[in-house]
Amino acid sequence: TTVERDVYVSHWGNVHFRETYDVRNDASLLKGEFSRVDFLLSDSGYRGAALQLKASLPGGAHDIRYRDEIGNISTSVVARSQDGRYIGMGLEPRFPLFGGWHTKFELSYTLGLQWLVAKGKTGLYEMVFVDSPAVTEVVYEHVVTRIHLPEGSKVAVLPDVVNQQDITVGSERTFLSAFPRPVVTITQINIITEPHIRDQVAEIKYSYQPWLRFQQLIVLTAVVLVSAKLLPLIDLEGGSSKVK
Repeated sequence: TTVERDVYVSHWGNVHFRETYDVRNDASLLKGEFSRVDFLLSDSGYRGAALQLKASLPGGAHDIRYRDEIGNISTSVVARSQDGRYIGMGLEPRFPLFGGWHTKFELSYTLGLQWLVAKGKTGLYEMVFVDSPAVTEVVYEHVVTRIHLPEGSKVAVLPDVVNQQDITVGSERTFLSAFPRPVVTITQINIITEPHIRDQVAEIKYSYQPWLRFQQLIVLTAVVLVSAKLLPLIDLEGGSSKVK
């Protein structure tokens, strides 16, 4: 039904993906009670039940994680393709998703910056990313992708993605950052995902000065130096401060 994707770009060398899913099985509703014994003894399983969710990740993905609030998805299978371009992943719910049932979970992974970002001839950084969620063979009613670019960067060219309904550019502040971080929010509707369309990508271009990577270190150093000069001037006596 909905997927929220957050993509965090760091020029320290990583791009982190976090995708939050709310999945519902729209098959025929289950009649009667669910029996785990009957389910395990059945050779064909239950018709209309989703036994596994499949995901396709880029071949360079690492630090792959998944979690949910109640521990329903407790089993996974991960395998790399022969050519190394993709990583196939199977997520198995503890309870099969029968018709009308739904589950919520979070899938996250990290890619090296070199997999997605390169500096073009114009001096702009070009980021190429897959414009659909990682879980395949499903229909998405509503997808929101937020691309969090590095602090101090400026968006130059916005991406054009499949079934794009809206795109906006905002900003956010991070801890000890002197400059805001641009956030590109993309809204998509009615996306059908299959493994082969993981080759469909979108591109975003932005400007960025490499020295801005050290802005938090610069701010922290300035705070420490100022504090070191002010502390000797303050005499704490009886719980009150007095300037000498």
